[in-house]
Amino acid sequence: MMDNFHKYLDFDAKEEGWGFTVTNCGYAKVSSRQAYPPERQHPKEYLLSWDKGRVLNSYQLIYIAHGKGIFMSEHVEQTEVSGGQAFLLSPGVWHRYRPNFQVGWEEYWMGFQGYYADELVKRAILDPTQPIWKVGNDEMLVNLYKTLLDAVKTTPVGYKLLLPGMALQVINWASSKNKQEPLSNDKNTQIIETAKFLIREGLEGNIPMTQLADKLNVSYSWFRRTFKEYTGVSPAQYHLHLRLEKAKTLLSSTFLNISEISRSLGFESVFHFSRLFRNKTGIPPKDYRQQHNPFQNRN
Repeated sequence: MMDNFHKYLDFDAKEEGWGFTVTNCGYAKVSSRQAYPPERQHPKEYLLSWDKGRVLNSYQLIYIAHGKGIFMSEHVEQTEVSGGQAFLLSPGVWHRYRPNFQVGWEEYWMGFQGYYADELVKRAILDPTQPIWKVGNDEMLVNLYKTLLDAVKTTPVGYKLLLPGMALQVINWASSKNKQEPLSNDKNTQIIETAKFLIREGLEGNIPMTQLADKLNVSYSWFRRTFKEYTGVSPAQYHLHLRLEKAKTLLSSTFLNISEISRSLGFESVFHFSRLFRNKTGIPPKDYRQQHNPFQNRN
């Protein structure tokens, strides 16, 4: 599982002139009975107090992956929010939110500002008066948030040029999911889509598929058979494929060495990672980096 992380970004006049800048991003898993916000290392203007609420000078889009809590703003009475929902915070709009003390939640967020962000409000893509979005347990949205967080964590060459595009992908995808009807009411489809979401979210660690089946309240034999019918591969192979695809991205765009990449993706050893990578791609990680990373060949 991911470690809690947040980053507040500086930008210069040239970057501000692009019309859309990412100001901050992060992930937090807040356990039950844990104080919220869980950390205090935030700039003063971002500190959140339940008693006083908060007003920001920029936008934030917060996605709740698991758990539940409450949200309210000057446009919305206090209401429960839960896993699969997102909420938009807009500049100048008072708000407050927190996870349920007995349950906790997992949250992904990003902040942004600029005249193009204001243009999205004018086009009604963002609506400060309708801040709560019903997105669902969406595998793609988690992946988009993680891609943005990875870019901020690893700072590949020119990463600040990439962040606005990544953030707009998050907004566009979440907005489209909020506006569309569910793709299927079929129970089996919903179980498999939830499984894919949970596998994607737990990308950085080992996921016992028997435990995942238990979490979904189905037998492992049914889960494995049905998952393969829907995706063409077993749950374990699907998880491995996602981890190796993530490894390709890290090898080609970051300064992390191969041991760090192996460890960050939860492989039991760098030898095990290298063997699996070579079996699936035909070349070892070192050679893949030399072919796909033009900036450096650090091992």
